[in-house]
Amino acid sequence: MDHEDHDIEQTNRNYILATCAALGGFEEKLNISSGKLEKVYMLGDEALGCLKDLKRAIRAESQTPYKTFLPAIAEFNLIESDLIPIILLHARDSSDLANRFILACVELLVPMTWPIQYDSEEDLENYDPNLLDRYRRYKLALLQPKILEAITGLITGPLSIPYRERSLHDQTVIRLILYFFRNITSIPDLEAKHDLSEETLRMAYLQQKTVLRFCETGIMDLLMAIASNSSETDASEWNVIVLEILYNILRNVSPKDVFNGDTVDDNDSTNILSDKLANLLREETRVKRIKTKNQPTRHGRFGGSFAIKGWDGNTLVSHKPEAAYTDLSVLLNDEINVRKTYVSSTALKNLKDMAQTFIDASFNGNFGFDVDLSEV
Repeated sequence: MDHEDHDIEQTNRNYILATCAALGGFEEKLNISSGKLEKVYMLGDEALGCLKDLKRAIRAESQTPYKTFLPAIAEFNLIESDLIPIILLHARDSSDLANRFILACVELLVPMTWPIQYDSEEDLENYDPNLLDRYRRYKLALLQPKILEAITGLITGPLSIPYRERSLHDQTVIRLILYFFRNITSIPDLEAKHDLSEETLRMAYLQQKTVLRFCETGIMDLLMAIASNSSETDASEWNVIVLEILYNILRNVSPKDVFNGDTVDDNDSTNILSDKLANLLREETRVKRIKTKNQPTRHGRFGGSFAIKGWDGNTLVSHKPEAAYTDLSVLLNDEINVRKTYVSSTALKNLKDMAQTFIDASFNGNFGFDVDLSEV
């Protein structure tokens, strides 16, 4: 980076910092009923104008080869420090001013969570890990209670207006909220195998939490309603966005898991998530024992690729050095096994209900078929 580029970056950072500081902040106020000091978010005098300034800054930089505003916004933790408190502050307020504040926050959230383009999981691994971690933290913060409810409230008004009577602003709001839902579902889970810290576990099952929150807030019903009217003029504009959302939700999900996985009770003493953690710990212990037993000598620690030809003629290639001495069953399980996105029976049941609704209301209705999943 040359001196001129550094000056531009520093100037933009200073601008973002000043604008974020003017948005507002937490202050201690006395709670009269409890008699205790509580931290309350207080809006700045020009908070709404500051949100619009940030939106204009991001939009102005969208056509440039360099990006300085979005990294600066992420560094200053705008979502958790300001946007979420602002949304929560107006979540129970149905006034026009409250809706303007929430909408202004969503206008920032959409470019901040714009999907990463990748064709395979290997391509995803080549992305900046800090960017992926930032996106996952955004997603985790936005899935907390009251956030999706407040944002969904913005779309109900415009959708209730007949298509021919909607203004350009109404159409823009609908598109913006759907883009936000699309962006949230496109953020990939963290691939976690044996690192089972609490934070890692939450990051590894964000998509599952997303489905649960979508069902709790009525977002899934909204998507199904739009899909069922996909052939109508007033809904056809959103077909591609809704299709992307459904694709993101169902990506890497086995139909067998969906239609067989909702028979387990989440409240059972042998909770499925606890079982998964226990199994992973046992597997880790077993792998360590095997590695210790077959520990290579100092002269045998070579890299390379190892090809395993199966009885069906297919060849599995492993690039791991331990493939030279690891038990074949362990190696095959490690190479072939795909982590399940959904392990909660509630989430699997929600997916099954969604599939049934989509087939009944959208697929059968629009194409004249008579597919029935109720007996599956």
